[in-house]
Amino acid sequence: MKKDNDWHILSIDLDYFVKRLTCWLAPEVLIQAARRIEDDRDQAMNLSAIAVTSSNLSVTRDGGIMFLVEAFLERFRIPGEVIGWLKQSGLNLPVNILDEFADYKFSGKIRRPTPEMNFPPEINPIAIIQERDVYADILTQPMQGLGGMVSSSAKTWLYFLDNGMDTKSFFLKHVSADPFGAWMDATTAQNLGFSDIANPKNSAIQLGGVNMGYRLVTLMGGERAKPDFVLACRTIAKIQADQTLEPLDEEGLF
Repeated sequence: MKKDNDWHILSIDLDYFVKRLTCWLAPEVLIQAARRIEDDRDQAMNLSAIAVTSSNLSVTRDGGIMFLVEAFLERFRIPGEVIGWLKQSGLNLPVNILDEFADYKFSGKIRRPTPEMNFPPEINPIAIIQERDVYADILTQPMQGLGGMVSSSAKTWLYFLDNGMDTKSFFLKHVSADPFGAWMDATTAQNLGFSDIANPKNSAIQLGGVNMGYRLVTLMGGERAKPDFVLACRTIAKIQADQTLEPLDEEGLF
């Protein structure tokens, strides 16, 4: 990982991305999976599927979900530290099954959804992962986490898109202390068409400096900022605030 000011612009390698997303894998899921194989291996190995869903994205505008799903599954391994802990846990899990987990590599298929799959209207699948049932269970939590993170980040970028903001006018400089969260946000933005966010010449000249904080928008260089851009930022901040338990005045002023 880079240590300079460019660390947030797609500078995290994919192995680090996979390591962070793997943290969504809970040990109890592996315990249940091992028991399933022990009880009925044939049933546990039946083909199954995971739908990676989003509330605000689509197959044609997926915020990078398909790219990230493919990158994750290509590199995903069940951590050796977790396997070692399970072997020493006193749960009497079959060692041969835990060794299978240690050797696991994704061997399924990744597809786009089709109308023939007949998903209910409330489910909006972006990617379909086909894998053996017991391993689909293991992958479900990281994949749900991925879909949720991209969808959450996409809210702001989609608002800018849908309100006609110039996608070439943005420079993304995160104030987040977490490189992973900033990288996810940058990846989502670039996959939604904000392809030049690594260029610092963009926003300071054309739009002014806007710091999008939680429940707060700080504007620097207001004389340069386009009114529609400032309004969009204030609206997004109000939407964020409305999702909390604290009341907000009707004008959305802080």
